[in-house]
Amino acid sequence: MLNFERRRARGWLEVSLMTAESRQRILDQASTLFFAGTFHSVGITELCKAAGVHKGTLYHFFPSKTELLVTVLEDYTNKVVADYERVTRAGAPPAQQLWDFFQTAKRNSAAFARENGFCPGCFIGNVSTELSTQDPEIRCKVQEAMTRLTDVFEGTIADLKAAEGAKGDSRAAATVFMGLLQGAQVMAKLHNDVEVFDLFGATAIDTVRSVLHGSPVAS
Repeated sequence: MLNFERRRARGWLEVSLMTAESRQRILDQASTLFFAGTFHSVGITELCKAAGVHKGTLYHFFPSKTELLVTVLEDYTNKVVADYERVTRAGAPPAQQLWDFFQTAKRNSAAFARENGFCPGCFIGNVSTELSTQDPEIRCKVQEAMTRLTDVFEGTIADLKAAEGAKGDSRAAATVFMGLLQGAQVMAKLHNDVEVFDLFGATAIDTVRSVLHGSPVAS
């Protein structure tokens, strides 16, 4: 009887591991395909074939394609937030941290390009461009993702503000910084060239300082 219970427990463990692996394959392939194309251009049949699963397996984990996209978006956001939080924990001066945020994005983009042949852009920005005017749920999720990233940047910018005795709005500066980082992602994707992150990164630091010190930003 004891041996039977052990075999049954081992069997359930194997099934659980296989189930977790299937779910992760779906997420991994969905991420790659959504990056390479668009949400609407990726079909369920194509996705299941890439992940090596049946449609029933996909719908077991994700009842709709939208729910799959939301999960991919949340996973991507968690990863990017973790990457940027590592920058803040490294303890460099605030201005260096702002530069390092851009360098982190550059490294991630370059790593993706080496594996897939193209710069991906920011998945959050990609989804926003395609779907934020079409699906209120997706728009809310994109806003949440952007807010989480901006929160990280605001912490560093608040430190820069304190260090330089500035009086400007840290949140406003963080929002501008977020926009410049998104712009760098778009240009890197357009030109398939990660070097644009350096240009935008230097400009972003100057722009943040202009906002914090109340100086006009050159147009």
